[in-house]
Amino acid sequence: KRKRGFLLDIAEKLNKNVEFKYYQEKAPNKTEIINIIKDSLDINAVKLNNYNVNQWIREFESLNILIFKFYNIKPDDINGYAFNNRQLPLIGINNRNSDKEKIFSLFNEYAHLLLGKDGISGDYNREKEEELCNSIASEILLPSKEIKNIKISNKYDSNNTKKLIIEVFK
Repeated sequence: KRKRGFLLDIAEKLNKNVEFKYYQEKAPNKTEIINIIKDSLDINAVKLNNYNVNQWIREFESLNILIFKFYNIKPDDINGYAFNNRQLPLIGINNRNSDKEKIFSLFNEYAHLLLGKDGISGDYNREKEEELCNSIASEILLPSKEIKNIKISNKYDSNNTKKLIIEVFK
């Protein structure tokens, strides 16, 4: 929060607009949040399949969201946090997580901001709001319409070794 205050002072001196365009005072429903995320980040298959953590961070920062990585907390304790503000809201992600977990945390914490609330995400947090944010992040990263096209089965190879087969149908 101290770093955010420092950046707000600099932005004011430079007459730079740091408003978060998608700031919410009242919580929209899940579908509205998903649509805001898709629109604000211009979500498409290329980005979802190819963007790395740093590319996603740049996308979020382009919305005037400050992204911080933290290092000294075990992922079992906290995966991420969000502090909602009209100017320069904060998202923090645990740098000890895998890249896929960091990307999930970015979307999860963005959902908290779009709910108009602060949030701390971790395995301990089973509140309805956290479950909703997890559901939103999951829907963005792997839409339910895509899940319907996946078939998982067990097959045996020529050595009679059991293999898990995942097939995607278009």
